[in-house]
Amino acid sequence: MLFMSCIILDKAVMAQTQNSTNNTYPLQSSNNSLLVQQQLKERFPTYRNPSLGITIDYPPNWGLPSENSRSVTFSAPVLNTSDTFQENLRITVQPSTNRALDDFVNNDTNSYRDGYKDFKLLNKSTNTNNPLVKTNLGETIHQTGEVVYKYRDQKGQEYIIRKIFAINDDKIYTLTYSAKASEYANYLSSVNEMINSFKLIHFFL
Repeated sequence: MLFMSCIILDKAVMAQTQNSTNNTYPLQSSNNSLLVQQQLKERFPTYRNPSLGITIDYPPNWGLPSENSRSVTFSAPVLNTSDTFQENLRITVQPSTNRALDDFVNNDTNSYRDGYKDFKLLNKSTNTNNPLVKTNLGETIHQTGEVVYKYRDQKGQEYIIRKIFAINDDKIYTLTYSAKASEYANYLSSVNEMINSFKLIHFFL
């Protein structure tokens, strides 16, 4: 008999924080983005990757994702010839090697802090005691966290990076939204829709 268990990133992960810094980044998309509003009116197709054990819905005009053995990346469409960076959502799956959630979050934060100038931590939360991730059988996965950074690259371009971490069994799943600071809010509704649809799928024979 085949049993399927779907682990769903609950919508609470979008808003609930614990042990957080100042939450100054926008939680809602800007109201002047007609592109995003049009996307939300259309049906998001579902992407399935049995190798990574995930499914996620994505905006229909974002095109086919880029894949490798440990990750998949969904990129926003190029708007014009001056659009040199495509905002994107990347999902990475890797072994957790029995490391704690705080270890992943802190190492990631320090890596950005050391690697980029004008680094600013906008939000950080580790919710190891809150039921943010659940299965369809009512089981709870507690180990989730979120960080949001702002930094400038060597050319002076400012970016905002948002990451959501979830540990289940022996794997850590990282969802990373990368955007120019000026475009971050414009795609946020679409990205939130994607994150709310994200599922880990396990098959047991």
